[in-house]
Amino acid sequence: MKRVISFGDSFTVGLGTDRTEENRLIDSAKTVSIGKQKSNEFRRNNSFTKFFADEFDVPFINLAVPGCSNK
Repeated sequence: MKRVISFGDSFTVGLGTDRTEENRLIDSAKTVSIGKQKSNEFRRNNSFTKFFADEFDVPFINLAVPGCSNK
């Protein structure tokens, strides 16, 4: 089975795809943890990995982890 798997940082996970929408998802959820989960799902579904996989019509797995600064 063919698939695209990505590893990386916050850019790979899709952080910053649409900050307004990410914040709206967090603010509109019943709890912060649910909001963060929805925001994370939104990021991954709008990441480069997903768009790349869509070009080849294959599934994707985005194993990127945000949270490390450039410092």
